[in-house]
Amino acid sequence: MKLSRTLLLFFTTLAVTEAGFNPRGGVVAHKKHRRPAVVVKNVVVKQEQQQQKSDKLRPTDTAAGADTNHSDVLKEILSGTTVALASIPSSIAFANIAGVDPLIGVWSSVVLGTVASLTGMRPGLVAGSAGVVVVPLSKVIVDGSTKYMGATVLTAAILEMAFGVFRGGKLIDLVSSPVMSGFLNGLGCLLLQSQFKVFKNAAQQAWLPQNVLLPTLAVAAVTSALSVVLPLVLSGWPTALLAIVGASLFAKLLGLPVECLSIAKNAKWTDALPRFAGIPKLTGIDGSFWTSAIAPAAFSIAVISVMETLLAVKVVDDYDQGKETMDKDKTCRALAFGNFASCFMGGFGGSGLIPNTLLNLQSGGRGKISVIAYAAVMAVGMVFFGDLLNLVPVASLAGIMILVALRTIQWQPTLDAVKDFKENKVKLVALATASVLCYKVDMGSGIIAGVLIEKLLPKLLK
Repeated sequence: MKLSRTLLLFFTTLAVTEAGFNPRGGVVAHKKHRRPAVVVKNVVVKQEQQQQKSDKLRPTDTAAGADTNHSDVLKEILSGTTVALASIPSSIAFANIAGVDPLIGVWSSVVLGTVASLTGMRPGLVAGSAGVVVVPLSKVIVDGSTKYMGATVLTAAILEMAFGVFRGGKLIDLVSSPVMSGFLNGLGCLLLQSQFKVFKNAAQQAWLPQNVLLPTLAVAAVTSALSVVLPLVLSGWPTALLAIVGASLFAKLLGLPVECLSIAKNAKWTDALPRFAGIPKLTGIDGSFWTSAIAPAAFSIAVISVMETLLAVKVVDDYDQGKETMDKDKTCRALAFGNFASCFMGGFGGSGLIPNTLLNLQSGGRGKISVIAYAAVMAVGMVFFGDLLNLVPVASLAGIMILVALRTIQWQPTLDAVKDFKENKVKLVALATASVLCYKVDMGSGIIAGVLIEKLLPKLLK
């Protein structure tokens, strides 16, 4: 098993050495090859990035719905297409984490992205299925059963709507950098843990036999390596998608015994279309399961998805010369509408996506057309080219998500908090508390506890 250990060590080395430590905030990609595709990045937007983006764009470029001529419309459509190609792998990977059919992941993004954009979400902001949603949701999906998924997503959407109706958008300002770093640490660890099942036998909960485990690890390692190398030479391309294609060819040409996706095999194209699943029932659920699983998961999903979406709004505003031109509460309500629709169509909803939004902005997308194009291209690709996805090894998606998890963990901010402990004890305590609770309990509780510690601990230490 020495080779398998070597390959596992490879992932950690790859993420840390490739990304490097940013002295002002976590492990991030170098500017020459940022990876907006399926990457949960450091959500604390840095001042130098804000200034550079502001200098590049004119105020009229980011006006809400600023699609004024044919060239703008074409730019919006091409931008949305780029985002869609980059988002398909992540949507499938998130469905795999949740333990549901890959189609659910893609249609969750399509329905949420379309409805949220049409009901008032910040123009240019891309919404879709997200790791911050599927990680807590996976706790209520037992052995692939989605019996309670609808009730959980519906409850989360109700909480999101309440957040928007009662004007809770400004509460995002309470979440400081240390608490955010703690949240990302917990999320990164959960994402990493969620990928272990790819290398285990589902029935026996034991590692795969060596003749299967080693090829599986190899495919995952090739995917991770390609997702690091390709952006160096193919700037602006959907490199996550290309990495998965390359790893799929690697497995196919060598005839490796790895598990592939199974999406509506030998079915008609109409079978890939979403169907109305009805309104989930919130009654008749066992009380103990409701309080122990559904309620905590729904609360975590609501809090984190709202926070992630509002942070994405900040990203778009930074591109608009730092001007907050949109009502945050309206965006929260639009998120809730999108998740309602996704839930009714059998999906698991999602949130605003910071990496995908950055890709949209950098590709020229500013208005609603780019987001609608993103959803439309994903839908067409799933309906008419779904058979191609059955050639994709599950391990290649794990390779992408392992790299995502390692980049999500805030290595440098955590080290800085440890070094500064004597001067600023509150910073480390808040970060550590948020990290542990987000990982061991739920993400909503971790963030709230971190905020409370930052507010109350200084008074106790006086």
